[in-house]
Amino acid sequence: MKFNKLLALVGACATFSLVACGDDSSSGADGTTKKATIVNLDEMAKSITFYAENKDEYCVLDEATKSASWKTIDEGNDTMTYKYEFMNLSAENVAFLRDSLKYSIDGNVALNLKASYFDKESSIGIFVGGDASSIKGTWVSVPCSIDYDGIVSCRKRDEWEKVTLKITSSSITADIEYIYEDDYGYDSDYDYDYEDYDYYTDDVTKSRFLKTLYEFLGGMSAYSSIESGWSAVENVEDRVAMAARENGIAVKSQSNTSVKFDAKGKSYDLSVKNFGEDKYGNLNIDLTLSSGGKTCSYTDLRGELEGDNYDKSACRSDLYEYYKTDDVTDYTGVRYDYAYEYRKETSDEFSDCVAVMAGISSPMEIDDYDYDMYFKKPAKKMSDAEFWSEYKHNMHKVLKQFK
Repeated sequence: MKFNKLLALVGACATFSLVACGDDSSSGADGTTKKATIVNLDEMAKSITFYAENKDEYCVLDEATKSASWKTIDEGNDTMTYKYEFMNLSAENVAFLRDSLKYSIDGNVALNLKASYFDKESSIGIFVGGDASSIKGTWVSVPCSIDYDGIVSCRKRDEWEKVTLKITSSSITADIEYIYEDDYGYDSDYDYDYEDYDYYTDDVTKSRFLKTLYEFLGGMSAYSSIESGWSAVENVEDRVAMAARENGIAVKSQSNTSVKFDAKGKSYDLSVKNFGEDKYGNLNIDLTLSSGGKTCSYTDLRGELEGDNYDKSACRSDLYEYYKTDDVTDYTGVRYDYAYEYRKETSDEFSDCVAVMAGISSPMEIDDYDYDMYFKKPAKKMSDAEFWSEYKHNMHKVLKQFK
């Protein structure tokens, strides 16, 4: 599918290494510059068409066999056309850009770049800095998106990629800059000294996962929960020992691969195969908890399959059902589904298994009336994880056209 190839490549290229995306004029530790040739800029129809060379490697999926494998797909030399519109940001969003991101912007005009997807237009990036009289000029990407309900929302993150587009009648230049927390002087959500403190750990004995496991087993309550995802590998070393003491956990031995302990009269053996961040920056947790002849397994694999630094071995059949997918069409018209991200998580199953193993009582039953009153689900809204995943994927697809 050729629908968001202008903005998506920015994020993924910038998120990883930009070498394979191709440099036009400059590169360095702080970013790189790329360029695309415009063949037609129609400001009346609000469309922009540029020349594109499309050849890349994809993790292609076969629905019939439920398999995945790498394949180089040539989409052919072609022109790509994108629509755009000018829009007005809310006062709240403008204040966020000025105060939190230190953007110097006049007015509230934003450029919304759009692509067609199955005859429907979809936003692939929002930029500020220019004015509504012409798309020509300088536009800077902002971490904002149009949510499910059509509302523009902006997000803050410690690290992201800012893209500056310089548009003329004949070309687009993309300058990619890495933005870090210190660049804007953010206050961290946690009072950690990042110079001396590792926010994440690959040692399970220092992790939030073990802390919450102790609380879960010691508290004997299904209302507590065992931490999962990236939160599981947060370094809370000083709180793990406290959690053990407060919950009557007797630790018999521990290392970064094994923890043996007693809780509520039962003995447990935690065996760790993988825990933490791998060399590609992906989350990799693989461990088991055993007691009384029963074993509970927890797996959490999260990663990407595009950019310049990814694990090619993650394109395989056993991850088929855990992929986030898109599609691409080659120059002969053949369409391929491909995976660009994966997430295999068994945290819920693990927690349920541990609860049964430990004999933890389930929460009291709640009638339908109380459930609706106290636990009614809010309207669906894009989460931070969904937002940044889409931002990076869209930027990756965009910059593939820049050389």
